[in-house]
Amino acid sequence: MRAILFFELGLIVCSLQAQDLHQWYERNNLGIEFNSDQTQVLIVGHDRVTLWDTSTEQVVQSFPLTFDGQPIAFSDFKFIDAAPDLSEFVFQVKNSYRRFVMEIGDKELFPDFQNHQVKQILGYDTRGWMVFFSEGQYQGFFRVKQEGNVSNIQFLSKEFINKASISNDHRYIYFTRDQTFRYLDIGEMIPKPAVDTELPGNAFWKDEHLPPGMVTLYAWDSKAPEGKQVEWRYFIEPGKGEGKRLKGNAAQSYFPEESFCGNFPFSTYGATKDHVWILYFAEKDADRAKPVFQHYLAKKTRTSCEKTGTIAFSESKSTYLAKKDEKRNNYLEEEKARKEQEKALKPSWYGEYISKFVNLPPTYQLNYETITGVDVTNLDFVRTEQFRIGNPQEMAIGRICNCSNGNKAVLRVSRYQSNGMDRQAFFVFTYDSSGNELSLQKIAETQKYNGNFPVLSFFTIQSQGDSWTADVTVKYPNAREKKEWFSGNCQ
Repeated sequence: MRAILFFELGLIVCSLQAQDLHQWYERNNLGIEFNSDQTQVLIVGHDRVTLWDTSTEQVVQSFPLTFDGQPIAFSDFKFIDAAPDLSEFVFQVKNSYRRFVMEIGDKELFPDFQNHQVKQILGYDTRGWMVFFSEGQYQGFFRVKQEGNVSNIQFLSKEFINKASISNDHRYIYFTRDQTFRYLDIGEMIPKPAVDTELPGNAFWKDEHLPPGMVTLYAWDSKAPEGKQVEWRYFIEPGKGEGKRLKGNAAQSYFPEESFCGNFPFSTYGATKDHVWILYFAEKDADRAKPVFQHYLAKKTRTSCEKTGTIAFSESKSTYLAKKDEKRNNYLEEEKARKEQEKALKPSWYGEYISKFVNLPPTYQLNYETITGVDVTNLDFVRTEQFRIGNPQEMAIGRICNCSNGNKAVLRVSRYQSNGMDRQAFFVFTYDSSGNELSLQKIAETQKYNGNFPVLSFFTIQSQGDSWTADVTVKYPNAREKKEWFSGNCQ
């Protein structure tokens, strides 16, 4: 099986333009990676890649992110990891792994890993080698480095795993095997043996929001009355002992220091022992109740929570509101054009529709055995009617009046099902000569349920000149009847 990765690159820009800013995305669909000394930060979304200088707080490079030249759907995108020097990163589009190299403008195939069956690409080690897990004949962890057209493959450890990831300092592979949490030190050319830590089967781990080299194991308490919370948490510093286990409120924290800035946000990046970068959302959109503009990273010290740096990587409030106004105005213009077009076409739609109604005699009596009609359900004129609910079948029965002023009164029946009951409702529509609806009257309805008729209506319509009347008899079970009378005219 060949594992194929593609290079993708856009044009380098000198300054950040409005169209170069990231769109809104959920936290877990966003890649934020700092280099080792945190002088630069790479922000990767489904739509765009931006590289920032953290000291000047200015963009260094900006590229659109596409898949075979097409935009990537938000739901199809997943960021995996970036190399420690931010020279490249790997991500997924649906089930396809992709490789983005910041300084290469052409597209070429990544090597085939010498026929290893690649199951999962985990990320990068400290030297920028790509680490992956293989199944089948080559079961275990490997890393690969491409130099020109040559692929250097190194075997790391033979393992059978449940899941795995690369640590935030790129030095360890974290993975589970059966009921054991393990970590493999790959910081050197010769990897050290994997270390085991007993771990209950329902536990998870996370290290993205912790200082480098630290990982937390945790379990959710899904039965908590106040909602889903962390039941317990266990902090480990690989190579420095087993850490400590926390329960209760202390276990809710993603940091070992309980005193850090009080109620700090979940989305934190670039954490060190001295400071942390926090992802903020400035405001919320009242329409969708979601943050939509002014997403920014704020650098805060751990001791005083003082803000010492900011990377505002999304559009400003004024830009967003301007785009929102433009979108609304475009929609209104499109709706206006659509209605004008519909109005222009309506006479021809009406002409087709009204031709389906035959002239009824001056006295028309409903007979269920001989009644005939023409199906008008899918005619454009009927589909644009505003009052229709559900998906009834519409049948044109006939014209009641051919009025002296050019208007027309017609008899139509709607057939539909509701709560297991078959219904037929009879309506009299009156239209002017242009097809505008002047009136709508429901004169009768028949209901059939399990072969019985809870409601059975009969009527006779008489027309004279520009007026009509309908005498209706409604029959119910147990021989009960009700008389009704309706009338109308061409006005």
